[in-house]
Amino acid sequence: MEVIYIPAMTYAKTSGVIMTSIPPHTSHKMQPLDKTVFSPFKSEYFQASGEWMATPGNHEKPVTIYDVAQLVGKAYAKAFTPANILIGVLVTGIYPLTQILFKEEEFVSSNL
Repeated sequence: MEVIYIPAMTYAKTSGVIMTSIPPHTSHKMQPLDKTVFSPFKSEYFQASGEWMATPGNHEKPVTIYDVAQLVGKAYAKAFTPANILIGVLVTGIYPLTQILFKEEEFVSSNL
C-alpha cells in the first residue's frame, strides 16, 4: 500500500506536473534508473576502483571513506548522465506512455 501525500499531489496537479507511481513487483521493468543508470554506475565504480588500486602505493592500502567518496564521484559523473536518465524513461514506457510493457506469458504462474 502506498502512502499518497494529498497536498503534494494537489500542488503537482496545479503546477502541471503529472505524478506517477510504479506498481509493486514491476520495478525490474519500470524503474528508469534500474534499467539504464545503476548498471553503468556499478561498472564505472569498479573501473575507478581498479585504477585506484593500480596506482603505486595504493595496492596494499585500505580504501577509506574519503577514497570511496572520490571513486563514487567519478562513477556518478559518468553514469548519471541526462542521456542515460532520458533513455531510462523511454525504455520503461513511462514517457511516451507505453501500455503494452509486459507480455502475457510474464503473468503465467511458474510450474514447480
